[in-house]
Amino acid sequence: MTNSDASTDSDTGDAEVAADLDAVEAALERATEADRDEAARLLAGASQAVERLRADDDVDDGYVHSLAADIDQRLRELSEHDAYDGGAPEGAAMNPEDEDAP
Repeated sequence: MTNSDASTDSDTGDAEVAADLDAVEAALERATEADRDEAARLLAGASQAVERLRADDDVDDGYVHSLAADIDQRLRELSEHDAYDGGAPEGAAMNPEDEDAP
């Protein structure tokens, strides 16, 4: 891997994150600023890096567990947003004939 924290794997499109805590934290931070597709790639790469970190005896298991929980939560947020998005324009009423609809 080069000096960058993450690179894109051209075969899978997943972002490869170095297996160190700083790189995982940086990927989490970048994922909050990125669009949905890029965020999903960054989080998938961070999740893989966390799995590699779990095998490292020099890393605090509690902190790695906390990072894994953060990654899982962000991935759930992305999937739930997609599930509830439904393709409707933002602010569109679910039932346009409902007089009380916003």
